[in-house]
Amino acid sequence: MRDYAYENLMKIKSLRLQDFRNFENLEVRFADRLNLFIGKNGQGKSNLLEALSLLILNESFRFADNENLIQFRKPGSFIEAQLEKNSLDFKVKLQILKSRKNLTWNEKKITLTTLRENISCVVFSPESLSSIKDGSDERRTLVDQAVSAIHFSGATSISDFRKALKTRNRILKDFSEGQTDKRTTLSLLESLEPIYLRLSVELTMARIELLRGLQADLQEAMQFIVKEPVDISVEYSISKIKSASCKAAMISRLV
Repeated sequence: MRDYAYENLMKIKSLRLQDFRNFENLEVRFADRLNLFIGKNGQGKSNLLEALSLLILNESFRFADNENLIQFRKPGSFIEAQLEKNSLDFKVKLQILKSRKNLTWNEKKITLTTLRENISCVVFSPESLSSIKDGSDERRTLVDQAVSAIHFSGATSISDFRKALKTRNRILKDFSEGQTDKRTTLSLLESLEPIYLRLSVELTMARIELLRGLQADLQEAMQFIVKEPVDISVEYSISKIKSASCKAAMISRLV
């Protein structure tokens, strides 16, 4: 399989947690290559991985809201990591409050998009099995995590699309609750449509390209496991339409 240079990876030197989940105050130092956490159930092994996921991806693989990440009766929690890349040290810190998260890089506020320019991660957890057992939303989330980890432009597309989707949903919610009339709602949706469509097309095409790129690696990995030739195909479908047709339709829509 493909050889990714270890020397070019961002290394995690230490992790400090304060009032996060079951940890009131904890500091962990990591070995350079392999780290194992061994302990009884409920001791916080998964919480350590969740903290790293939150710090880098800004989301929990448990789909928890902010309040569940903060110890009872505490105003907020902190996650801080010391990182190293090419002999340079960096510090990333995430403050979690009930209503928001604040992210800093070397004590300066940054956006999640900026953070993705410098660091990414891949998380496998028991919850990852939901991408197989559950619905398409979970599979899209898994693909989007891979898009963010591999391509900076993909992370930007995902962030921008989620903002546009949030705005669209808020407009529809205001109409359903009687806060805006039909004419105003249609006007707002019409003004948002060009941006929303462009971002949805960009994200969908990024998903398709990622899956196409993974196909060769998946086939090679399976051949290594089963010790014989394996034919694997990966297809991204939208409303039961194959990705090749979708891609052509989206390009024609854009032009």
